[in-house]
Amino acid sequence: MNQNIIYVLYGVLFLALFAFVFSVLRHLIVNQTISRKVKSFLQYTESETERRAELIREQERVEGELDRSKFDFLTKLDGLISQSNIKKYIPFLTAETYIIGLIVVSCVILLAFQQFSQIIFGFYIDIILVFGSFVIMLAMRNINYNRIESDIIDFMNLMENYSKTSSDIIDIFGKIYPFLTEPLRSMTQRCYVNGIKTGNVSQALSEFERGIYHKKFREIIHDLAVCSRYDTNYADIIEDSRKMLQEYLAGKEQKKAMLTAARIEYLTIAAVAALLFWMMGSFVGVDLRMMLLNSAVGNIIILYFVAAILIAVIGLFIMENGRD
Repeated sequence: MNQNIIYVLYGVLFLALFAFVFSVLRHLIVNQTISRKVKSFLQYTESETERRAELIREQERVEGELDRSKFDFLTKLDGLISQSNIKKYIPFLTAETYIIGLIVVSCVILLAFQQFSQIIFGFYIDIILVFGSFVIMLAMRNINYNRIESDIIDFMNLMENYSKTSSDIIDIFGKIYPFLTEPLRSMTQRCYVNGIKTGNVSQALSEFERGIYHKKFREIIHDLAVCSRYDTNYADIIEDSRKMLQEYLAGKEQKKAMLTAARIEYLTIAAVAALLFWMMGSFVGVDLRMMLLNSAVGNIIILYFVAAILIAVIGLFIMENGRD
């Protein structure tokens, strides 16, 4: 009898809890509280991104081109997100939403693995997630870099041709962007739309320049922006830019050869290390893999090597196109 009463009480408690959760969710959905809060937060992060960008523009007006390596972490992250063109796929992504998203997902992974008493594996996955997402954006930025580099000559030729019929750089951008390939097409189109919408040509060109990872192309856009202010002949700037680009590409071929040698060296070291690890385990007759996974010292060694490999990969991505 007492057992039946307990079951009834459990049932009543479950129904009361379900009704409470349902009413709270219904209230939030009907009043759009969640969507308003999320929208408000996303607007805040976008305004913070724009505020940081405006500070950079003000500094550049006063001091000229800035040393980007001295920017704070959030500003550097803004630049990486912009230059990787990842916002084309995740429009709401900003430095703040990226960090918060990583924290939330990392906590969920740790909690999930904790349920199976495998929290150390959850920790490994979190490390791979953090570094992996960063490497993906670096890879996207480098892909954009190479695509922009292959499109620069076409961009300058189109600028030269259309500058003969118009001196308005925004108007010229509106005419040439359909003939370009991604990501330069969408970047040029965005600059054109911003210039038309706001009427602020300097700001539109500054945002265009800030979103470019390719240093030489950034210099070209900067020079074209100066030309547009003083009605200088675009043809002279474009001819000078061609010479500068030819010298740059000649030097880059030597750098590519050095990077190829560095990659081969890294791969050789990794292969030799794996071979030695396997041979050592076979020689002593011990499963070193399980020993590393099931001991605190072994986990520290694994973390060290995982971190070393990821840092080396990131270093190669950064070295590939310089610290622009």
